Amino acid sequence: MLKTVLLPAAISLGACGAVDLCVTPEGGLSFGGGGLSVAVYRPGWSEFKIKTDWKSSSGNARRFTVWNGATRVFDGQGEWTMRGDGTVRGTVSLACAAPAEAQCIALAASIPAVPASGLGDGTARDYVLPVDGRRNVRLRFDTTVRYHAQDSRRWGKAWSVRFGEWQGRRTYAVGDRLEWNVTISSPDGLSLSTEPCAIAEGEDWVRVQCRKDVVPGSALDFSGMGLQDAPAGKHGWLKAVGGRFEFEGLPGAEQRFYGVNLCFTANYPDHATADMLADRLVRCGYNTIRVHHHDGAWAASTENREKLDYLVAKCIARGIYITTDLYVSRPVKWRDVGIDRDGEMNKQLYKTYVGIHEPAFSNWCVHAKAFLEHVNPYTGRAYKDEPGMPLVSLINEGHLGMGWKESGKADDPLLAAAWREFGGKGEVPVPWVAGGGFDEWINAKVWTRCGAFVRSLGAKALLTNDNNGRRHGEGEGLTPRYDYVDNHFYVDHPNFLDERWRLPSRCENRNPIRAGQPRIFGNGWAKGASKPYTITEWNFSGPGRYRGMGGILTGARAAEQEWDGLWRFAYSHSSANLKDNPKSGPGYFDGATDPLIAASDRASVCLYLRRDAGDGAFVLDRERGMMVIVTSRTCGGFTEDRPVDAGALSFSVSTNSVSRGVVPTTLWVSSLDGKPIRESSRMLLTHLTDVQGAGTLFADDARTILLKWGRGCLVEAGVAAVSLRLAKPEAVGVWGLDTAGRRQERIPVRVEGGALRFEV
Repeated sequence: MLKTVLLPAAISLGACGAVDLCVTPEGGLSFGGGGLSVAVYRPGWSEFKIKTDWKSSSGNARRFTVWNGATRVFDGQGEWTMRGDGTVRGTVSLACAAPAEAQCIALAASIPAVPASGLGDGTARDYVLPVDGRRNVRLRFDTTVRYHAQDSRRWGKAWSVRFGEWQGRRTYAVGDRLEWNVTISSPDGLSLSTEPCAIAEGEDWVRVQCRKDVVPGSALDFSGMGLQDAPAGKHGWLKAVGGRFEFEGLPGAEQRFYGVNLCFTANYPDHATADMLADRLVRCGYNTIRVHHHDGAWAASTENREKLDYLVAKCIARGIYITTDLYVSRPVKWRDVGIDRDGEMNKQLYKTYVGIHEPAFSNWCVHAKAFLEHVNPYTGRAYKDEPGMPLVSLINEGHLGMGWKESGKADDPLLAAAWREFGGKGEVPVPWVAGGGFDEWINAKVWTRCGAFVRSLGAKALLTNDNNGRRHGEGEGLTPRYDYVDNHFYVDHPNFLDERWRLPSRCENRNPIRAGQPRIFGNGWAKGASKPYTITEWNFSGPGRYRGMGGILTGARAAEQEWDGLWRFAYSHSSANLKDNPKSGPGYFDGATDPLIAASDRASVCLYLRRDAGDGAFVLDRERGMMVIVTSRTCGGFTEDRPVDAGALSFSVSTNSVSRGVVPTTLWVSSLDGKPIRESSRMLLTHLTDVQGAGTLFADDARTILLKWGRGCLVEAGVAAVSLRLAKPEAVGVWGLDTAGRRQERIPVRVEGGALRFEV
C-alpha cells in the first residue's frame, strides 16, 4: 500500500539570483514564498474585507480601502520604490474613515518557513524574513516595532509575522492614522516589479492547440485499459459494504469511480455530440460522470429531458456510471413555497428552507419525484430503477454557512424561529464560527424526511447529503446516518473581489505542497472505516499555475486514503465547449478548454482508478515544495527547481528563457501496456508547466489577481532533462504528441549507463 512520507526542513543551497518583489494591488509586496500586506482583524479574528482601487493598478503607489460590511472604515495606500543602493523603500499607511473596532491591525508577512528569530512575541527594528526556503530579506523599520510570529498552517495558511500590531480590542476614530516605514534589503539583491503582468505569445509562452477528441489507438487512448465494464449496472445495484463499494453481483470486489462533472448545458448536447462525448470519456479513462447544475433546465423543458436521457443512455451503454443531486440550482419562486413575495428565492436559502419549512420540503418532493420517476425512453427504465445511476445526493452543498449574508440567512425570520426551536438563545450565530450543532440539526431534518421520501418511491440508489460539511471523520456529525459520505475540496478556488463571478478574482497561487494544501488530505475530515467516501467536486483551479500537479497529487493521496470515488469539477459548463474551438482557453475549472487540467487527469486515472498507487512510495517535501511518487507502473513528481529521482524515472528542470528562471514542473511516466515501467514497451510521459490564454492579464507578477481572461492556449516554456532506466533502452523510441495523441516529431535520444536520456 502506498504510504506518504513527509520530509523535515530543507538544507540551505545558498544564493540563486535576486529576490523578485512585486507591488500588489492592495499596496503590499509579494515574493516567491509569500508577501507583505496590511491585515485588519475584527474582534474574534475574522478579517475585514480589503478592496483595491483598480485605477491605481500600476506604478509604485497603490490605493485600497478596508470595509466592515457596507461601511468603509479605512483608506489605505502602499508605496514602494527601488533606490540607487539596491534597497526597496516602502511606506504603508491607513487612515480611519469611520469609527471601527478592531482586534488587530498589522503589516503582516506570509512566509514559507519559520523566521530565524523563531516564533512568539518580541520587539525589533531589524527583522529577517525567509522568502523561498533558501534566501532571506531584511526589513529595517524606521522605529522599533512590536511583532508576533506564528505557525498559521492550522488555518490553511503559512507561517506568518505581524508587525506593529495592536493586540486587544481598540476603537479607532475618524482621522486616526497608522503608518509603517520600512527599508528592505537582501544579500542576493532585489528586483521590483510595479506593472501588471500580461501573458503574450513569445519565447516564454508558446502556442498549443487544445484538441478534445483523442485519436483511437494513440498513447492518449486509455479505452484499452479495462477501466469500464459495460454496460453500467450489469452487475446489479451498488452496495455500501463497510467502508467500500461493491456491486451486488460481484460480492467482495471493491469498486472505485473516477470521472468528471458536466454542468448546465453540457448535460444537454445534441445526439451527435452526445455520442462523441461518451466515446471521448471512455478514451480519457473515466468510468463515471456527475450530472450537475442540470435541474433548472431539466424542469423547464421536455426537449432538455430528452437530450439528457440520450446522453445518460449512451454513457451507461459504454460502462460509465452516473451520480447526481436532487437539488442544485433549480430556480424557485417565493410563491412556490407559499410566501407572498415577488421574485425568486436565493438558492442557498431554499436549501435551508427544505429542512425547516413545510412548503419548501413539499416543493422539493414534487421535483425529486418527477426526476426519479421519469422513464428514460432510451433505456426503458425510470431513474429510480436505474442501477447505472447508483449514487444520489439529496441537496448539493446545503451547509448552513453557504451564502450566509448574501442569501439573507443572517436576517431570515424562519431561520431565527428554527434557531429558537433548536434551543438557541439570542441571534443566530454565523455557522462557520459557531460550530456545527445547528447546521447538523437542520441537515438531519433534510436527511430524515427527504431520504424517507426517496425511499418511498422505491429508489434503490445509495443516498447522501451534506457534501460540503466539515465533520466527515469516522462517526462525526451526520456521517453515521448516510449510505456513503461525500465531500468537496478546491485548491485556488477563485475569490471574487468586487462582484461574485465577475473579474477581478484572486487565487492564492502558492505552491500547495509548501502551503499544506489541500487540507482535506490530513485534517481528519476524510474517510473512516465504516462508510464509503467520495469527493464529487474537486479541482486545482485556474488560473493557478500549480494546477498541473493536481492529478498526480490527488490520485496518489486518494489511493493512499482509500477513497471510493472522485469527480473532477468540471469537464465543461457549456455544450458549446464540448467541441474544438481554437479561441477557447483556460478558465477556472473546465478540463474541456484547459489542456493542463485534461493532461493532469491522466495521472489520477492511472494512480487511482487503475490502482498503480497500490505499491511504491510517495514523498512530500513541504520545505522544498516538491513531491516524488514511485510505483511500478507510474513514476514522477513535481519540482520548482530541484532534480527528481523517482525510481525508473529521474529528471531535472531548466528553461530556454534566461529572463524567467526555472519553470515549476510536473512530470511523470506511466506504463500503457500494464507492465512495470522498466519492462514496458509502450509508455506515456507527461510534462506540464502552466497554460494561460493569450492576453491574460494579472495585477502583478505573482499572478494572484486576475484582471482579464485570455483566448486560446499558451504553454509556459520549460525544459526537462529526462532519464528512464529500462531493461532494453536501446529498443525504445520517443515521439512528441499533440493534445489528441497524434505523433508529431521524433525526439533525439541517447543511451547511457542502461538509461534512455532525452530532453522535453
